[in-house]
Amino acid sequence: MKCSQCGSGKLVKASIPMNSYGDGWSEISKKDVDIYLCTNCGHYELFSMKKVKDYESLVSQIEEYRMQLKELEKELSALNNKESIEALNNRIIEIENQLSSIDITVRQQQELQDELKSLKLKLKNLPSSISFIESKIRPIQEKVQQMESQLKNGEF
Repeated sequence: MKCSQCGSGKLVKASIPMNSYGDGWSEISKKDVDIYLCTNCGHYELFSMKKVKDYESLVSQIEEYRMQLKELEKELSALNNKESIEALNNRIIEIENQLSSIDITVRQQQELQDELKSLKLKLKNLPSSISFIESKIRPIQEKVQQMESQLKNGEF
């Protein structure tokens, strides 16, 4: 480490008297900030690895939330995909046509009816599934915005 004032490498760990009369020094916590004194020019240097770790933690949390958002948006996109909805409807029509055939075994009929029931339920639940995912996305987006604001304002 070198002094930012004179460039000397003669820094010693020190403390600053914390008597405050409106100068703001009382807000600096000794556990948050390491204070060094340049023995060459008397300049104080402040370092805070705790704040660096807090910053990195906040950035990491934001990245984690963004990954969650990306996954949820991917799920939402898959549910809103018109081609997949059309494919479900086409499969339902296909199954209904197969069920109307007289050349179908009881076992095949049962399997097709189960699949048909499952597909219709999936279509029926599609709007609620979309709403559910959207309701999960909103709070995460708000949290990311709040955390980004903290970063921007240096509140970490």
